Amino acid sequence: MGVKMHFLVIFFILGIHLFVLCLVMDIRSYDSKVLLNWYKTKFISSFPKDRTTGFPLPNGEYYKDKAKNIVKNQGLIRHVEIVQHRLNNLLITTCFIWLLYPGFLYVLATRSRKQLEDEYVRGSQFITPRQFKKITKKIKNKEKDLPFGDIKMPFPAEIRHTLVVGRPGTGKTVAFNNILEKVIERDEKAIVYDFKGEYLSLFYRPGKDIILNPLDERSAGWCIFNEVKSETDISAFVASLIPEKPRSDPFWCDAPRGVLTGILTYLLYKGKTQNSDLWALLNSSASEIHASLDEIDSPGLRYIEDPGSKQTQSVLSVLMQHTYFFSYLARLQGDFCVSDWVEDRGRKGIVYITSSSTSHSLLSPLNTLFIDIVGMRLLSLPNDLDRRLFFFIDELGTLQKMHMLIQGLTLSRSKGGAFFLAIQDIGQIEERYGTKLRQSIVNACGNSVIFAVEDNDTAEFCSLKLGEVDQVIKTKSLSMGVNNFKDGINVNQQRRKDRLLIPAEIKELSDLNGIVKISSVFPSDKNILQKLLGGVGIQVSVKPLKLHPVKCMFKYKKRPTVTPALIQHESLDIAHYIDEMRERESNIINDAIFDDLELPIKDIGI
Repeated sequence: MGVKMHFLVIFFILGIHLFVLCLVMDIRSYDSKVLLNWYKTKFISSFPKDRTTGFPLPNGEYYKDKAKNIVKNQGLIRHVEIVQHRLNNLLITTCFIWLLYPGFLYVLATRSRKQLEDEYVRGSQFITPRQFKKITKKIKNKEKDLPFGDIKMPFPAEIRHTLVVGRPGTGKTVAFNNILEKVIERDEKAIVYDFKGEYLSLFYRPGKDIILNPLDERSAGWCIFNEVKSETDISAFVASLIPEKPRSDPFWCDAPRGVLTGILTYLLYKGKTQNSDLWALLNSSASEIHASLDEIDSPGLRYIEDPGSKQTQSVLSVLMQHTYFFSYLARLQGDFCVSDWVEDRGRKGIVYITSSSTSHSLLSPLNTLFIDIVGMRLLSLPNDLDRRLFFFIDELGTLQKMHMLIQGLTLSRSKGGAFFLAIQDIGQIEERYGTKLRQSIVNACGNSVIFAVEDNDTAEFCSLKLGEVDQVIKTKSLSMGVNNFKDGINVNQQRRKDRLLIPAEIKELSDLNGIVKISSVFPSDKNILQKLLGGVGIQVSVKPLKLHPVKCMFKYKKRPTVTPALIQHESLDIAHYIDEMRERESNIINDAIFDDLELPIKDIGI
């Protein structure tokens, strides 16, 4: 706002002040006549020629005399001073009108600014945390809302699944920590894939939570045969352990699957359902595996028809890559069953599936199997919107291709499943699942949290995820004239579509600052949601709440470490391993000596 506008506002308020003063004084009143005549008389008395004039008296009459005599009359002077004093008090009393000055400036500045602001027409737009809270204040179960920086995710939005994208150190773990803390406070059931062991070290509760990691001393005893409830389970588990790979020969997926299916079926047939039994057969010779599959006439036998062939050795080599973790499970045995944990509604707590940078390639098939089993069992449960089972999968790219991920994302909503997936870049998903399935995963995640990313492809993906805004763009131009009051500003308007954020802006986001986009949700009326999820041909008149992206700051909260991320099993100690190797070598030597001593006895017919 220029200086000229300030002067105009001052003159305008001065006019209002005088107008109000006149109204208060009432121009027909005696005081007004006294002042007007007094100043008129003083003006006349200033001329050399003395003139006769009149002065009003309180009784309504006029006192007539020479002007110079009137201005010297002490009685009239005292009377005028009294009236002048009343006028001064009125001026001071009405000065409150000047308090309107900053108000006028604010109104004019706001109006001027709004005239130059771009106008939203439709599409995506940013809203403030306060606006978000105002929109969602009518949604029920506010005490259950999960924290997302400056806002909270409404309870009904949890089951629409969430994708978190960001390079290392930008805030993904901070966001997951805050959400997981609230889930624990609500006493919900969750499965946490903890690649770095951070969540376990902060939130583990002995006696209530479960650890699944054969390398950890605290791991629950688990066996794959605990999970087998039907013939189809074997095929599903095998498909999880040995996933197909994009752009690779299907034979090297089908063959190991067929052999492993035969091995598991054989062991069930023989009643050998210990981890040690499974590892013993997996670690046996090609001839022994061939004989086992031949005994039950397994279809997988055709892949290893000739135990000594190169194909058989290659198939068994691929099989060993995906099942070597059973060598560590061989020393564990227990009755913990992931399926029973999912189906037991009264059982709460967190299942931590832990890993590390040194063991993730070894445990990746097993960890993937654990999550697949949880997803499969969840989908087999009846619909229930009151149920909640959270999947926290940090560093999704460190797992194998999950057999049930697409089904879980698309079908678990009515079961109460809520997926929270975190990735560093979009290429991690594409590498595991291919372009088409990557798009299916992205589309199934209705909620997004976007932190700063590094590569251009991920930045482009995030920009498209936030959407476009259709708006009227306003530009101003200044026009000047000779007369001061001919200066002005012209505003030009143009309607166009733009990205809400361009890729470069996403790459430049500060750490712990992200964009939270929550999907539109219906008010948490269970009857309405049941109709939407399970009804066919049912019309619901309730409109969803439209939620736009919000720029949020995620606050780091320092929490005490309650347990180590990993307590290595004593059998993994290198000294213990060397002792085992020496004992095994000693047994082999002893067996060889015994065989040599036995030969002469056989020769003499004893």
